[in-house]
Amino acid sequence: MIPSYINLTFSLEFGQCNGSMSVDILDNEQRLVFLENVAEKSLDFNYNIMLPNRIKFNLANKNTNRDTKVDKQGAVIADKYVRLANMSLGGVPIKPVTLFKICRYTVNNQIKFDTYWGFNGSAEIDFCEDNFIKWHLKSNNLFDL
Repeated sequence: MIPSYINLTFSLEFGQCNGSMSVDILDNEQRLVFLENVAEKSLDFNYNIMLPNRIKFNLANKNTNRDTKVDKQGAVIADKYVRLANMSLGGVPIKPVTLFKICRYTVNNQIKFDTYWGFNGSAEIDFCEDNFIKWHLKSNNLFDL
């Protein structure tokens, strides 16, 4: 089988509270980019990846004692976080409900599925098929042709 590359795009949103979280983004354990001290509200990314693949986001630089602010009623008014706002594979958008289901977020050895990352830990997305159409169909990310 000849390896083929497919386009992966995504946007990350950054919540600011005493700065931003740092994010180390890996493609099959190879670093794509390391982000720290992000001042922008969001950043867009565009990579060509080989399938099958695992994209990993290592999240750090959150102090839970000082990087979330609440008002007198206990409502969060500022938070340091990273949120995966959107993603597409092979030019096909991954629907928000599908993105939520495939994004495995691990904090303190506890796994949940979420695109909002407000604690130090990691988030992983497995693209476990060798063809992006197969991946979309297997993930039930149906799209209009």
